[in-house]
Amino acid sequence: MALERFLDTYQRLNRNNLDLLGAIYSEDVRFSDPAHSLNGLPALRDYFAELYANVDTITFDFAEPHVSGDQVFVQWRMRLRHPRLNRGGEVEVPVLGEKAREQLKIPEGTQSGKVFRLRGKGIRPVRGGPQGDLMVHVVVETPVGLNKRQKELLREFETNLRDSKRSHSPREQGWMDKARGFFDRLSS
Repeated sequence: MALERFLDTYQRLNRNNLDLLGAIYSEDVRFSDPAHSLNGLPALRDYFAELYANVDTITFDFAEPHVSGDQVFVQWRMRLRHPRLNRGGEVEVPVLGEKAREQLKIPEGTQSGKVFRLRGKGIRPVRGGPQGDLMVHVVVETPVGLNKRQKELLREFETNLRDSKRSHSPREQGWMDKARGFFDRLSS
């Protein structure tokens, strides 16, 4: 029951209802992820408020929970919808160390699955040595719940792409597109 309530709360969580965290965490919660170690419910709310300040939405994909005695461990993948990914730009990502945030430059047209490495921003080895790297995985999501005008603009955009006679989907090139590109590169 408590596990289901926990998972449900995270699925419903958004920038406007961070008070829901109080239903699943006590005031003295100790929360940690690879980038942070937080103490107390106010610190946890602030953490999520910062996350939501930089994105449109956050969703969570949960792995099967691991039960060990009276403890339950839940792993998840956090998916962020960020308005700047298509046109490129900078986003703030949480990092370890004195500086809690780092600017990451996202190139225009970044595709889902791209991994960026932030050198020296990861976890320091237990036995000493230089701080490791932080790997930032990009997951790009398609917008849903569009209004009539937004759908109309997408249709116009799709028509414009189709009329340009060029492929704009790097993962969906056909054999002819690849051959044409090969010969175009030879002649230029």
